[in-house]
Amino acid sequence: MRVGRIAMNGYYGMGNSGDEAVLACALDGIRRERPDASITVLSGDPEYTSSTYNVRSVRRKSLAAISAIGSSDLYVSGGGSLLQDATSAASALYYAALMFTARLLGRRYAIYANGVGPLRRGWVKWLVRAAVQGASSVSVRDSGSMRLLEQIGVTRGDILLTADPVFGIIPAEADDVIHAVEDAAGAGAAQELKKAWGRIAIVSLRQWPGLDDGIGALGGMLDALRQRGYVPIGLAFQPEEDRAPLELAAKASSHGMTVIPCDFHPSITAGIFRMSEVTLGMRLHSLIMSAAATVPALGISYDPKVDALFDMLPLGSSVKVEELMDDGEEKLVELLEGLAEHRARLKATLPPVVERITGAVGHMIKKAEEGR
Repeated sequence: MRVGRIAMNGYYGMGNSGDEAVLACALDGIRRERPDASITVLSGDPEYTSSTYNVRSVRRKSLAAISAIGSSDLYVSGGGSLLQDATSAASALYYAALMFTARLLGRRYAIYANGVGPLRRGWVKWLVRAAVQGASSVSVRDSGSMRLLEQIGVTRGDILLTADPVFGIIPAEADDVIHAVEDAAGAGAAQELKKAWGRIAIVSLRQWPGLDDGIGALGGMLDALRQRGYVPIGLAFQPEEDRAPLELAAKASSHGMTVIPCDFHPSITAGIFRMSEVTLGMRLHSLIMSAAATVPALGISYDPKVDALFDMLPLGSSVKVEELMDDGEEKLVELLEGLAEHRARLKATLPPVVERITGAVGHMIKKAEEGR
């Protein structure tokens, strides 16, 4: 069986720039490996997904989604943090249910570049174990996910350790970045970005319990950046959720901060990181894009997936959300003082990570065609 028709699902078309970057990079990988593939993406906004990525798209929770899976040669679940029950079991239940649907329809399915966990409920662990055992191929983006699958009883020995697809993102050129930012946030934001080129400090926050207690500390960290010649620029990866904490941090600082909604192609977001010098990041994909651009970062850790990234790469340092008041500014200053050293170490460590991504799509298609 030759894989010619592929259905894909993840947190796509949901207004999150990080997950859109995962989709963009996954599509690039599939098109390099199988240029003539017919691809259908399950999406929260099929019209946006179809026009942005030149694919067929259907609503992610619909009969059309079931039909797309049933008419595919391979159903791909991922990448992203899909198999987890951190806040509720809904995510794991939804994605596992569609994998089981693929099996009932006689279709092969692959788990691609997933970050697995946290898994807290016993029945969710059972569900994930069954889904993983039945896949034609499984690739995970970090060693923590690999260990967790072993802990919940997954016995297969062919799981591929890859990396997040966004490590392979290709940034847009600077002129395209400036034009896109002007369209999304106005001429003032675009001019500030252009003027600050080479001194930009990217700031990425998200809503999270306990973060409000650290807003004052974040304001002080923005001031610390300005005192050292950097220009903080807030990037709202999921504008509806991220704008509020970014604006609160800006108000807590002495000079404020421009906030740009990432309402553009992920390559534009990646291009902004290429123009920057340092990142203060909470969103996982803000930190991954920072790493891909060899820009050191201070991560604000709210989830094991952030810690896993810093375990994998010498990206800089991280601080827990609940420790912002005590340690945030001190850790930021330490990072800034060793910026050149961090950048050199990151640059030396990054190529093998990117190399792991390039083989993941080929591995996935080969396993499906072998009939696993």
